[in-house]
Amino acid sequence: MTTGRWFLPHSPDVLGALRAQTAATVDGLDALARWAAGDEAAAERVRECEHLADDRKRELRAALSEAFSTPLEPEDIFQLSTGLDRVMNAAKNIVREAEVLERRPDPPMAELAAALAEGTHHLAEAFAALGDGGGRRGPAAFA
Repeated sequence: MTTGRWFLPHSPDVLGALRAQTAATVDGLDALARWAAGDEAAAERVRECEHLADDRKRELRAALSEAFSTPLEPEDIFQLSTGLDRVMNAAKNIVREAEVLERRPDPPMAELAAALAEGTHHLAEAFAALGDGGGRRGPAAFA
C-alpha cells in the first residue's frame, strides 16, 4: 500500500486497459494492410487480433465497472472501446467476406487499409499521451 492513498479503494488501470485494446487493434489493422497489399497469410493475423481485441475489451469493461474513479469519463472510455471494437470487427469481416467471395484486394482497398492502419497508430499515440492525472477530471487530468 502506498502512503497517502491508504483510504482510497484500489482502482484498476483503465487507461492501460484501453491502451491494450488499442494495441491489439493497431496490430490487427496493420495485418489488414498487409493482407490488402497481397500477404494472404496476414488474414489469419487479422482474425487472431480480433479475438485478442475482444479479450482486451472485456478486460477494459471489467476495469471500468471496478474503478472508483477514472481519468476520463467512464462513458467516454466505453465509447472509445466500442469504436475500436467496431473497427476491428469490420476488419475481420472484410477479410472473411473477401475469402468467401474469392475476391483479392485491389489497390484502392490496399490504400484504404493502409489509411485505417495509420489512423489506429495515431489513436494509440493519442491514448499513450493521456496521463492518468491521479484520478482528477478536467484539464488538469491531462497535465
